[in-house]
Amino acid sequence: MTVAMSQEQVYDFRGEDCPGPLMKAIRRVWRSPIGSITKVLTDNEKCVKLIKEMAADLMLGSVTVEDKGDYMLVIIRREG
Repeated sequence: MTVAMSQEQVYDFRGEDCPGPLMKAIRRVWRSPIGSITKVLTDNEKCVKLIKEMAADLMLGSVTVEDKGDYMLVIIRREG
């Protein structure tokens, strides 16, 4: 198995309503190479929950969430 060197992408979806950020985030993770990291900034708690659920359902990788006060940082590490 070949693993790509770690690449990091950051997308700011603050102020956007779901499902827009959800679909954009999952599409970007889906297209990213294994080993990459996608960071999503959103202030929509519903989107955070849905991103975590969809990433798990599609087995895209691990998801962590950091509460930054007025927004959430969702970190998705693309795995096989």
